[in-house]
Amino acid sequence: MNLLSLLSHIPSKPLNRRTFLSLSCLATASTLFLDTEDCFGQSADDQRATIYKKMLSGLRKIKDPDRNYPGDIWATPEQMVLIYSCYNKLSKVQSLIGYSNFNFIDLPTVTYSARQQRNTGKRLGGKTERTLPFTRPEEQFMDQIFAIDAKTYGFYGERVIYDKNYRINPKKLISTDCHFLRRGEAHAKYIRIKKQVSSKYSDTRGSTSKLDMQVTSGIRNIPKQMRLFFRKAVRLTQVPRQSEVNILDLKNGTTQLAHVYDLKKDWKRIAADVARLKSQSLPEILKRNERKDFVLGKGFHLINLSATSRSLAPPGYSWHAQHDFDIGLKSGKLKPYNFRKEFITTPLFVTLFSHGFIHLRDLRYRQDNELGVRFEPWHIQVGGPNGLISKTEPNPSQLWIPNRES
Repeated sequence: MNLLSLLSHIPSKPLNRRTFLSLSCLATASTLFLDTEDCFGQSADDQRATIYKKMLSGLRKIKDPDRNYPGDIWATPEQMVLIYSCYNKLSKVQSLIGYSNFNFIDLPTVTYSARQQRNTGKRLGGKTERTLPFTRPEEQFMDQIFAIDAKTYGFYGERVIYDKNYRINPKKLISTDCHFLRRGEAHAKYIRIKKQVSSKYSDTRGSTSKLDMQVTSGIRNIPKQMRLFFRKAVRLTQVPRQSEVNILDLKNGTTQLAHVYDLKKDWKRIAADVARLKSQSLPEILKRNERKDFVLGKGFHLINLSATSRSLAPPGYSWHAQHDFDIGLKSGKLKPYNFRKEFITTPLFVTLFSHGFIHLRDLRYRQDNELGVRFEPWHIQVGGPNGLISKTEPNPSQLWIPNRES
């Protein structure tokens, strides 16, 4: 049984409920950890079909990463203002430097660029957008967010980068689809997959856009990952329904239980900070970049850091800083499935997986992984904890130690 023949009735549009349920019923008791080695007498094609059916049936069971769960860790009102402010200034530096270059520049370059207070070339309302210097509390906050053990708020992946000023040599990168990949195995792996997919164009019916693959995210240094992490946090700003929540104590690197009633009192102390964010054109930046309203002016809100880390690896923990990359569709009706778990229902993923162009070992974050991360079928692993590519060694002097003066 071939996977493509099994799934030949999958339409090139989002699955409706009837089709999705019928496919889900095909699930077997096989494990996701099977690979293409012979197992129970199955051929490689049958094994991939069995694994894919298991993956497809598990889509509805995957928890919503943006939902609040018991034990989640929240940012305090003061930390939330710092998240908004740092996101604001990182966004302005990105506008100044350029989207592609911002992927690989280091944190010292970002803070230096912010101090220049230069025009970014964009306008917000009736005034020109300019970069803004990071304050000392903001720089300390970014240092602490980078240095704290992410397990404190629910991310259990291993740290990839230990130096907050980590530098990436642009000469070792190659531009691909407006992103950058590391020269060597990462770029070679993408080219190999791309060629294999291209060779199957003649085997498909309809538009080749169904299999038109591109890099959707490549190398990402600390500032880029930090901006994405803060961006996701801003998107998850909400009013908690619980009467008590766990909050992050950055000073001691721990968490503590707090009453929402007391946090609402703390909210009154940040009124001046909220007004300052408004004056820095943050509402316009959110509207432009996120299509999101500035909600801090509407009263008490908090940010769920645990939910944020389920979708975005915290700065220092993303393998994008080494060699990993994301793939997706370049065009077509299914392009919105890029960065969504439903990506596995697209003809592109079906082709990649059914022909063995990618395997389970190529997916960094599988379904039901134990790292506290959502399922990411678009995230291609290059090297890893047991691989030969990552040569990052811990430097104890750069680790976060509670109460140590920075």
